[in-house]
This record gives sequence, C-alpha cells and structure tokens, in this order.
Amino acid sequence: MKNISFYKKKSYEIRKKLFEKFFLLKEGHPGSVFSILDVLLILYYEKFVKISKNNPIDDVIMSKGHATVGQYPILNDLGVISKKDWNNWGVNKNTSLKMFGNNNIKGIKTATGSLGHGIGFGTGIAFAHKNNKKKNVYVIISEGELYEGSTWEALLLLGSLKLKNVCIILDINN
Repeated sequence: MKNISFYKKKSYEIRKKLFEKFFLLKEGHPGSVFSILDVLLILYYEKFVKISKNNPIDDVIMSKGHATVGQYPILNDLGVISKKDWNNWGVNKNTSLKMFGNNNIKGIKTATGSLGHGIGFGTGIAFAHKNNKKKNVYVIISEGELYEGSTWEALLLLGSLKLKNVCIILDINN
C-alpha cells in the first residue's frame, strides 16, 4: 500500500489539473468530482481496478456522470488515456474527452448522467462476467440516486442474482 504522503500529493496534483481544465473549459462540476476523487485514487493506485497493458480489466461505472471527468487525469497518469488526448482537452477538438464521459473514451465503460442507471449498468456487466473471477465492476452512485426507483429495482435484481463481482460505492457529496 502506498503511504499517505503519496495520496496527499496525488490528490492535490489531480485536483489542480482538473480545476485548471474546468477554468479553461468554463464548465464542469468540481464539487461532484472532488467529493469522489480520493476514492478513485485508492481504487486505481491500490490496483483494486486492474489494468493490463494500458487497458482496464475491471470496470468503473460513474453513475453520477458529471463526475466521470475525475477519472480522466488518473487514467492519463496510468497510461490508459493518452497524453495527447489529455493535453488537447479544452484546447482543440482533437480529443475524445468531453465533460461527460462516454464509451468512446478509453477506460470509460458507458455514458451515464441520468441518475439511477449506474447500478443497472453495473449489474448487467457483472452478470455477463459472473464466471470470470478476474473481472470486477465498481459502481459509484450519489446519495441523490437513492430517490430513483430504477436504483432500487437494480439493487433488488443485484441481490437476487447474488453477484459477487460488483461493488457499489455511495458518494455523499456534501
């Protein structure tokens, strides 16, 4: 496990990079992104999310789609998203990066944004890979999604399928 000074430094570095992009783009959701950033750092840098040859093996579904950009600098740092894509984001149109993630971005499994769909996506992906002991799905939801019926329906399905390869992380934005 990396020491706390690594995470303090990395947290500051990533937040600074993201804030500069938000300023450059004159848009973004820094509160939602920054509230989950420390969890993302642990998921990726402690290798809960496995990456092989710059390709993620595990999936992270950011159900609160406006926070997906929190993954970009981490994926860039780990070689999944190219330096060119990161550097071009906000400068010219020669990049796959957008304010909302989509599956055209390497390391981003699906487009999200309509709250309440992440657990459904994650359940489907986990079910498709339930016999693959090497693949996990991490679904990050916000507390606002607990008011969505689709969240509860997906949770009931997830429970009835008894899937062991999915992890749900609740981000209380505060």
